[in-house]
Amino acid sequence: MRKLLLVLTLMGVLVGAVALTFAQDAPIPVAENLNSPRHLFVEDGTLFIVESGFGGETEVDTAVGTELGGTTGQITAVADGEQSVFVSGFYSVSNEFAQTNGISAVRLTEDSVWVLHGLGPIGDDRPTDAATMALVQHDRATLEVVQTVDLYAFEEANNPDTSNIDSNPVDFAVAPDGAIYIADAGANTVLKWVEGEGVSVFKTYIPDGTNPAAVPTALEIDADGNVYVGFLTGFPFLPGVSWIEMLDATGTEIMRIDGLTLVTDLWFGADGTIYAVEYASGFGDFGFNPDSGRIVAVTADGIEPVVTGLNFPYGIADAGDGNFFVSVNSAFAPPGSGQVWQVSPGMELAPAPEPAATEEG
Repeated sequence: MRKLLLVLTLMGVLVGAVALTFAQDAPIPVAENLNSPRHLFVEDGTLFIVESGFGGETEVDTAVGTELGGTTGQITAVADGEQSVFVSGFYSVSNEFAQTNGISAVRLTEDSVWVLHGLGPIGDDRPTDAATMALVQHDRATLEVVQTVDLYAFEEANNPDTSNIDSNPVDFAVAPDGAIYIADAGANTVLKWVEGEGVSVFKTYIPDGTNPAAVPTALEIDADGNVYVGFLTGFPFLPGVSWIEMLDATGTEIMRIDGLTLVTDLWFGADGTIYAVEYASGFGDFGFNPDSGRIVAVTADGIEPVVTGLNFPYGIADAGDGNFFVSVNSAFAPPGSGQVWQVSPGMELAPAPEPAATEEG
């Protein structure tokens, strides 16, 4: 199965960040000069932004070939309108197409900061002083590492999807009982980690040669412990073939919502509405369609666009008063061009182009 990062890297054409113009309503930038901003987390009015970085100058072997690595990933915090670096120095890799990978998600608890590290160096190139393909717990007071859950080692030992060895964890969520669920897009698997018990397989999606490939990229957990999984799918990234699954604590599917496209994040509204970020409307001759990402609401009445015209959005979080934070220019964009915007329902930021994806790509 063509994996998430392999396809992104081999898309062949750099799609740069596109400057958007607005006739009326415009987003409010809340953070700028970011490098590959991914998932977001809000706690007590502070917005935490995961920046995958922009790679570095050291050649390293990764699952998608030789890339340039360095410690340019960081977590940025925005509080009371002030943007600052919360913690920096995380490992990052990038390629000639400006596709960067590194840390992808963060969640804070009373005494810990949990950071998820995505695709990075493999084999002998894995640095001993920086995590790659792992979930890392930091002490909240000192930011020192408490423990590292090595997800690549689990993939090497178990390879749940029976395909090639490939780990690219991209999102995680914490259940009411403290268990942590991890979406490993490279392994086509949702993993479960429990303190004292370690990592286990929650659900695996076995490659069967059909399109779309099941590539889990987004996780949320409701108050009852049900796990919601959003999927990016695989090449040729056809519009409308992505979906969201609702699973019970055993991994059994309770509900499935079809008709989405390239889902990268999920968020629950206070009224129970599921909001999803769609990265783009499809994949055409020049790569993913720019300025075509959306936030959509998923209700019993169907899928409704909430914000349209976003350039490669990735993460979503609650901005209060019915508004959202969303990260944009999350990939295939020059260093420093990433932003997080506050957006309002009903915004149409640019005409979303018709999906250019075809079965031939």
